[in-house]
Amino acid sequence: MILPNKNEIINVVGGATETLYDVYQIMPNKTIRDLNGDRFVSTGINAFERLFFSNYSNDIDTHADDDYTYRTGYGVSGKGAGTGISEPTYYAPYRYGTSVYRQAEYARYASWGINTIQIRLEPAVMYTTVSYTDPKDSLVYPSDPDMLDTIVAEVTELGFVCELVIMRGESPPELRADFLRWMCARYYENPRVWLGTQNEILNKSVVRPKTTAQWILEQDMCVAACREDIPGQPTGTKFLGPVFIDAYKIKRVNEVHSLIQASSTLMNDPNLGIHVHYYPNRTKSTFLGTQLTDTMTYWGDYTQDYCILVNETGVAVGINVIPYVNGEGANPTYWSNIKSQMIEFLTWCDQMTINGPISGVHPYTLGFYVAGLSIWSRNSTHIYDEFGQYSWETEWGEIFLDYYASRNSVGRTFPLIG
Repeated sequence: MILPNKNEIINVVGGATETLYDVYQIMPNKTIRDLNGDRFVSTGINAFERLFFSNYSNDIDTHADDDYTYRTGYGVSGKGAGTGISEPTYYAPYRYGTSVYRQAEYARYASWGINTIQIRLEPAVMYTTVSYTDPKDSLVYPSDPDMLDTIVAEVTELGFVCELVIMRGESPPELRADFLRWMCARYYENPRVWLGTQNEILNKSVVRPKTTAQWILEQDMCVAACREDIPGQPTGTKFLGPVFIDAYKIKRVNEVHSLIQASSTLMNDPNLGIHVHYYPNRTKSTFLGTQLTDTMTYWGDYTQDYCILVNETGVAVGINVIPYVNGEGANPTYWSNIKSQMIEFLTWCDQMTINGPISGVHPYTLGFYVAGLSIWSRNSTHIYDEFGQYSWETEWGEIFLDYYASRNSVGRTFPLIG
């Protein structure tokens, strides 16, 4: 494995020379080195929810290729399959807003100890290429690529890492590979951009076989696409930043470990990590039993082999509630179990971050709100109203901040070179 070279630049403050690195780099002991040469632990949130991926129902796995390429939510004339232009998601009023709104949000994230802003998006972004007038407020919003460019520039200029993760893990792998090429060509010069090849690949699929053989085929295809030469640039110009793949069945690294080890594409990649997800068993009151044993079996025992990032966790699997309440609706027994289990899980993650190469934790969502339906995800760490304005912090949000995010600078000095 060849690591990118470091560059010496002149520090404008005082004229001293300091060493900076080209990219965030996954090291041989599976920690992440930042641009200053220090260890980086990712404390992230999923922000800008629904701005760049559409609100499909639970039958997303049966959609045709065109549905992943061209959104047709309102069926506006001149957009959709056959036109070459996708419809927007119509979430710009809630999620994009104004520059003043976004800057206030970034300041809020930083105050919570967040250092990574994860944005989930789908291939249709490539085809949402025209500005539009939103029917809710009659204001004109930019195209998806223009909005994405603006957000990526804003968050990375403030020092956040920006991880772009393809939400549609059920979309055809060829389409995702094309989208990854598109993002690499757009952001290869930005050292704070990371990529995620898919979210929960094959998790619900009835279109393609949910097998380990299909999983490795799609991972190889998408990772290879990320490392191709950038069109129109000198030979050897590539996206060099971290690329993360989702574990098989969201957490089962153990079932594909031998396939990864046999893949020249994955094993020779100089900057590859694995996303895992964790959700509690609501019938259990503790993580430190069978849940911990299962976690170690699935991925905990592989932290010496791979850079592991828990990029999705929360208090409940599945749908949402109206209005927002903690845990499993109003059932106090389940919520008590879930709360104690998640405190133990985050405490364990914090210790594993200090003593081993777990490289961070991201909650499922900052504030997942479905416009027009008054539906919030139970996994929201914070609640935003229908106009995108911050309202309050959930009890789950308090747990995440208290037991992980607020500890981002406490003892996480596991050596970079092990």
